[in-house]
Amino acid sequence: IRDLVRSRGLGDVYKRQGAYLDGKKVGLWHEYENNKIKIRVAFDEEEKFSGLYKEYYQDGSLKEECIYIKGNLIKKYK
Repeated sequence: IRDLVRSRGLGDVYKRQGAYLDGKKVGLWHEYENNKIKIRVAFDEEEKFSGLYKEYYQDGSLKEECIYIKGNLIKKYK
């Protein structure tokens, strides 16, 4: 499923890719801004963060990296 959404009227285009199960986000999701990866995250069956979460700066460098289990932050690297 892909959603194209204009944000804040600034002309930057967001695209989200992922899957839904019973109306909830599940599996690996990617969010792009201006065709560059912004966030990569996984959701469990309860729509909670599960696994590795990565957020990137506009230049593609890593901004934040965390590990979640059932929505609870386990470890933050950056």
